[in-house]
Amino acid sequence: MRANILKGDMLKRGLTMEALAAAIGMSVSALYNKISGRSEFYVSEVFAICKAMGYTDAERDAIFFAEEVS
Repeated sequence: MRANILKGDMLKRGLTMEALAAAIGMSVSALYNKISGRSEFYVSEVFAICKAMGYTDAERDAIFFAEEVS
């Protein structure tokens, strides 16, 4: 997952972790753990985030399913 893109998009939209977590029905701590890579997103959670953020399929794939190169 490319957390930096998601976090940047949240900042651009003025969306806090609390607001996004509430929009997708998740606790803030669970969302934080998933964004930070401590736990994995379920597919349903990815789709909920994409709906809340207004992401296209291409944006979704680039953020959640692209391989990161170290």
